[in-house]
Amino acid sequence: MHSRKQRGFRTLITQEKLQKILARLKSQEGVRGVVVTNMEGLPLSSDLDPETTENVAAIITSLVG
Repeated sequence: MHSRKQRGFRTLITQEKLQKILARLKSQEGVRGVVVTNMEGLPLSSDLDPETTENVAAIITSLVG
């Protein structure tokens, strides 16, 4: 078991670790982009164009609601 400090579903990580995770995701075959949202589904970060970012965020939010 990992000894990470958790708050519900949240795990606090460093910005450096987050950047490494995003780079690893982006390098996977078939990945077209990465969108990071907050708990309300609002996009915080994306490497997609603004319209696609909003569409993806809305779809994901409706799925995990």
